Amino acid sequence: MTTSSALYVAVSGNYAYVADGSSGLRIINISDPTHPLLVDTVDTPGTATGVAINGNTAYVADGSRGLEIINITDPTNATL
Repeated sequence: MTTSSALYVAVSGNYAYVADGSSGLRIINISDPTHPLLVDTVDTPGTATGVAINGNTAYVADGSRGLEIINITDPTNATL
């Protein structure tokens, strides 16, 4: 599910948003906890070390690149 180092996770609704180090943000559908499903990945330019969710926005602490703001209105098609 993750390809780097899962450093932080935030859960909102049926989705887990994982700060996955050099692989950016991973969005995982957890509506069936026994069968989680990766639905999207946003490759941030830095190293994703943290994530916070507020409404339809994910705020990713992205190492030396600072803060990345990601639109998650559609978690299967998230955009920087």
